[in-house]
Amino acid sequence: MIYCNPVPIAMSCYLGKNVVVSAHKAFFKAICDLTSLGRSLNINMKFVSLRIVNKNLYYQYTKGFVGGLNTSKYELKLR
Repeated sequence: MIYCNPVPIAMSCYLGKNVVVSAHKAFFKAICDLTSLGRSLNINMKFVSLRIVNKNLYYQYTKGFVGGLNTSKYELKLR
């Protein structure tokens, strides 16, 4: 996924790739730990909103993001 790629994040933040990879692992482990304890989470990543309630995942993409994915220009960027 483009948004979680550690190399561009590391380059834009002037950090090492290993620092970003560690941060990703810690973030996802925290989500797993909190949900296994039965906590509810609401994580807004601007392009998608994630809600975890009673160990069930709900998500909702923003209209602008979905509209951008459905264009032929986006497909050409991936190639």
